[in-house]
Amino acid sequence: MASAKDYKKYTFTDFLSDEDFVQSIVSPTEESRTKWKTLIDAGEVNIDEYTDAVLILMGWKDTQDAPTDADLDALWNRIETTIISSEEKATSRKHLWVRAAAVTSAIAAAIAIVLMLLPREQGTGQNTLNIAPGYLVRTMEQSDDKVVITTDKMEMYLEGSNPDISYDPNGVLSVNNIVAESLSETEGAAETDWSEEMLTSESAEQLCNIIVPYGKTASLTLSDGSFLRINAGTTVRFPSSFLTDKRKIYVDGEIYLEVVHDNRPFIVQAKEMEVLVKGTCFDVCSYDNDDYSNVVLVNGRVDVSYKGSNITLTPRQGFFATAEGTSVKVVDTDFYTSWINGIYKFKNESIEKVLVKLARFYNVTLVLPQEESGITCYGSLELKNDLSTILTGLMQIASFNFAVKDGAYFIQWNEKK
Repeated sequence: MASAKDYKKYTFTDFLSDEDFVQSIVSPTEESRTKWKTLIDAGEVNIDEYTDAVLILMGWKDTQDAPTDADLDALWNRIETTIISSEEKATSRKHLWVRAAAVTSAIAAAIAIVLMLLPREQGTGQNTLNIAPGYLVRTMEQSDDKVVITTDKMEMYLEGSNPDISYDPNGVLSVNNIVAESLSETEGAAETDWSEEMLTSESAEQLCNIIVPYGKTASLTLSDGSFLRINAGTTVRFPSSFLTDKRKIYVDGEIYLEVVHDNRPFIVQAKEMEVLVKGTCFDVCSYDNDDYSNVVLVNGRVDVSYKGSNITLTPRQGFFATAEGTSVKVVDTDFYTSWINGIYKFKNESIEKVLVKLARFYNVTLVLPQEESGITCYGSLELKNDLSTILTGLMQIASFNFAVKDGAYFIQWNEKK
């Protein structure tokens, strides 16, 4: 649907100066809700600027009652002040906008999310649940909260939430720019799920594991200079120094890679998927306990092999494998790589998938209902906030409730009306 006004070029001050827009937000009608939802779904709106304008408009009150004339006068005074202030100095803004299928309009979603940004009183009883049979426990919590580096005979436990690990061309290990002269010996090697068949070709190389628990991330520079960001709940197996005519690593979880080009091919093995690289930036997500895997290419070129089929990806393409089959499509890569900057972006994701990823990041046990919610959403979350704050905001628009008991997060879908 095209509009006479080019809302894709609107800044938030343009929105606030548009009387029709302001009226449609502070006194929404079914017609205005439908209009904005249609425009947003058609990509005809600058969603970040639109959301900022909505948040500013709705910040003047914490209810959705019809405004009085005095309210509107005060609102326009505030708008004028906001516009003047924005022209005088740059303002720092937090973007957070989520759409749920259970919510009837984009306006309702933007309004509801304001509740997440405002302080909430404790003890309101909103988190009270009657836990009934039929729940699916997704255990994310791990007993070890440290990043672990292992070889066949040794292991090292690292403090900190995001250690910087690197190997020089000779395979010498450094942690946070400090050379690790020795590792504490253990009685045996750490347990891994890699099959012997997968590792036979690397017998001449000393293989290492980096095990990143839920609730942590890590950075890894390989001996060839390639750089990895390792997400929570991920294990990476790799040679301390590449000695053969190819470079190969193994991944259970999610990593973002910036591969250094040289004459040797670089291969990432993840479950049934193998990615062949010659120098590029991309994201691989393939957890053993998930029923999906994907590779998203930022730049360069990769060849993906999966169950006998071969696909070549070009920049901004993603390969997706689920129980229903495989697909290749053009994507906004930021939705798949923003986690490296502490931001979780999602688009058309089920609320279950969003919650599972949050549980991994925060290292908690998640208890979900067996039945599917039918809720999909998109938006952006800052992972600096605590989990309860994030869930409190999400439940306002995603039609669920939650409670915390003995450290576990219990989720309950609200009854459909």
